[in-house]
Amino acid sequence: MSNPARLGALALAVASLALACTSTRLNSVYVAPDYTGGAFDRLMIVGLAPAEGGRVVYENAFADKLAALGAIGIGSANVFPNREELTREKVGAWVRDEGIRGVLVTRVQHVKREQRYVPPTTTWDLYGYYGYWSPAVASPGYVVEETTLILETSLFDASNGKLVYTAVSESFQPSSRQEVVHEVVDALTKDLQERGPLPRPASS
Repeated sequence: MSNPARLGALALAVASLALACTSTRLNSVYVAPDYTGGAFDRLMIVGLAPAEGGRVVYENAFADKLAALGAIGIGSANVFPNREELTREKVGAWVRDEGIRGVLVTRVQHVKREQRYVPPTTTWDLYGYYGYWSPAVASPGYVVEETTLILETSLFDASNGKLVYTAVSESFQPSSRQEVVHEVVDALTKDLQERGPLPRPASS
């Protein structure tokens, strides 16, 4: 037979796992109303992450996603390994020389941390009414720290430097760098396809 205390511990573990799942959504999306240049097929990807490892992971993931769409994405770390080299002049000269059509820049806008108190709960057991087990399983209250990673992504037309697209993404309770990166990349590419700046997959 099951132990009520173990049931309570299991309930807490399940709740913790649920809170650890990342959930990413896009907010504040803007597309320049006068942009008529069609889908970008060659882009430079710039990830302005606090850590170099995060920059490389993000840029490579976005480049791989673009390749699956039939577009070319080149991570800035492959061209300018030193972030201090990412100046307007150097990037501008390189994208012109290489025929890059757009530059997509993602930066960390904010990391929001909040604490939330989960009150104690009491779960009644059916068998408790018949005297076999304790009548209830009690779980103590606890404090959960909730983290939201907020990123801003902007796409610029390399030919004139004008802003074509920008979106703010919010990732709730990120559990790993890889998970956040793939959720953000998937959300952005899908939205960019729907709005026009990225090519749609060829219909079969």
